[in-house]
Amino acid sequence: MLNTFETWLAGNLRASLPESTKLVAGPMLPPAAADTPLLNLSVIKLRPLRKAPDNAEDLRDAVQLTQTVTLNGDGLRFDFPLATGTIERLLEIETAPGRLAQRGDDYEPTVHKRTEGEEVTEIEVLTFYRPPAGDFKLLLKVDTPARGYQQRSPCRATIEINAWAAQISQADELLTPAVATALAALADIDRFHLAGCEDPGFTLRLLNPRADLSFLERTQIAGDQRLFRSTARLSLRGEWELTLALGTAFAEGKIGKVIPSVTILCGTD
Repeated sequence: MLNTFETWLAGNLRASLPESTKLVAGPMLPPAAADTPLLNLSVIKLRPLRKAPDNAEDLRDAVQLTQTVTLNGDGLRFDFPLATGTIERLLEIETAPGRLAQRGDDYEPTVHKRTEGEEVTEIEVLTFYRPPAGDFKLLLKVDTPARGYQQRSPCRATIEINAWAAQISQADELLTPAVATALAALADIDRFHLAGCEDPGFTLRLLNPRADLSFLERTQIAGDQRLFRSTARLSLRGEWELTLALGTAFAEGKIGKVIPSVTILCGTD
């Protein structure tokens, strides 16, 4: 699960590194001096912060089934007609991977009325203030009842970036743009899909991640005069959203009609 997050971060860091610099995602042992310069990024842990059992932040909510609709923008078009009933089911609009459009700032759903004779037709339209370029996704709720639950909790994660080099100054120079790039990447997303499984339905998402630089350290590896490590640790906070959807809910039995009756029991002498 954490490997998905590491791989995404490593992809962002790759652009900030010289082509000759190796990049490794995930926990690793110190490299050989001949393999440096090398940058290593690892998400050490991600954990929800559980509170007291009666705290509302940790209660399990009913699971909400969803569907995704993909629309395409050409960078010029502002208005997108929608199927009737879409606006009331709209949960999120993802304009880029992990990046959500904000209602009022980026878009506004509206309902226009068109009159033809005595007939009035309502037309739902999604209006953007800046025309989207390329695909964007609408996340819609489905009204079908489902079994399972959804749980949100505050969470914390620790991300460690290690730069290895033959000179400490070289390690520092390698670490600085990597830290800056990681912070910028995390500041530019609202959602991250950590894991998913279709059967049974399971998703784990990181919501509203925000990262701070919390630790810096420089070390010379004992026994090797040519290997130095420069380390930065990022503290990430956000929300942990776990959804378990086990299919549609079982039909509830209901009493359709009650017919009263009286039975007379005849006794014998």
